[in-house]
Amino acid sequence: MALRRAAAAHAERPGSTGDADTDWAEWYAAYLVAEQTGGGAS
Repeated sequence: MALRRAAAAHAERPGSTGDADTDWAEWYAAYLVAEQTGGGAS
């Protein structure tokens, strides 16, 4: 479920163009850490 939430947030983030995101893994990792620790997701 956490990866699905990250995928949805990644698709809706500002600046998303629908093109391949070469930094997707770093973005997902930061999102998941923020979600688990109560921090803001980027």
